[in-house]
Amino acid sequence: MVYEWRPFRRTNILTIPAPNKSDSTEGLDYLGYQDAPARWHAGTVTSKTTVNTLLILGASGDLTGRLLLPGLARLVASGLADGLKLVGAGSDPWTPEQWTKRVGDAFEEAATGASAAGKKAIAALEKSTEYYQVDVTADGQLATLLAGLEAPIAVYFALPPHISQKACEVLTAQQLPPETSLVMEKPFGSSSESARELNKTLAALVPEDHIHRVDHFLGKATVFNILGLRFANRFLEPVWNRDHIEKVEIIFDEDLALEGRARYYDGAGALKDMIQSHLLHIMALLAIDAPSTIGERDLRDAFQRCCVRAASPRPTRSPPDGRATPPAGSRPGRAGLCRRSGRGPCTGNGDARRSRSGNR
Repeated sequence: MVYEWRPFRRTNILTIPAPNKSDSTEGLDYLGYQDAPARWHAGTVTSKTTVNTLLILGASGDLTGRLLLPGLARLVASGLADGLKLVGAGSDPWTPEQWTKRVGDAFEEAATGASAAGKKAIAALEKSTEYYQVDVTADGQLATLLAGLEAPIAVYFALPPHISQKACEVLTAQQLPPETSLVMEKPFGSSSESARELNKTLAALVPEDHIHRVDHFLGKATVFNILGLRFANRFLEPVWNRDHIEKVEIIFDEDLALEGRARYYDGAGALKDMIQSHLLHIMALLAIDAPSTIGERDLRDAFQRCCVRAASPRPTRSPPDGRATPPAGSRPGRAGLCRRSGRGPCTGNGDARRSRSGNR
């Protein structure tokens, strides 16, 4: 039996996980979590603070336009973000008109299927939104911007990992408005060492329950429903094991080319951007043993056990490499990384891996 899973391409949902209570943090070593001050090891892992302002760093980037803004529009249309103020910040010298157009274009599809109240809420958010050109790694610039916004603020880091680290390093806890939340997008660091360092930096700024580590893939409908498909299905659950499933193929056949992401991909590549972030998490969802609860700690521990038991992944015999991709053969106008960006030999934007899990 082969279980083949292909993610839906057009499901864009902004999701910030809201984990359940954790009884204890004893023995917990979540990439440097224990380095946080003891007073911040709270039982509730996610704050219930109502956010008045959403500040997106990297607002002129691909992630914001393609995923975050459409997801935010659906959230607003559903009535779950009444009164929210949207502020964008980026390195590009955009005019207010350019930013408003980006927001309007991203909101358009969500507004089409919204109720009258939802359309009104989307229009109000679009009308009040603002954009600031900011160098988030420069001393004082991000702190000055935060000081002028209405608290509580959620700061969404839609930035490459090394930029997120630098942006946090130039801030101090005293410069953050009360109840500020920090939302970190994957990839979380570029290695285990950099991930630990980023966690230490975050722990010096806000309590753990004000830190959200987000993988937007987990908000896609297919991924979101995997746990229910596995453990709440009396037909599948008894046979979802190695005795009945020969292999699992996780295929993300992305039809999106670089679309301005060449500079990011030159440093990250598909292995870090897709494999160790999104697809490894999906593998864990498919392979984990049933957790005791779906609380934050039980789920995380189940994921960790699954990944630790897995053998070291190895490339397939001929892993695809975006550097060698022709001008899209069957897809006119599509090209590989270097051809598309006009750059020399650089990081590949395609990859394939095989791994084995010791789970049942």
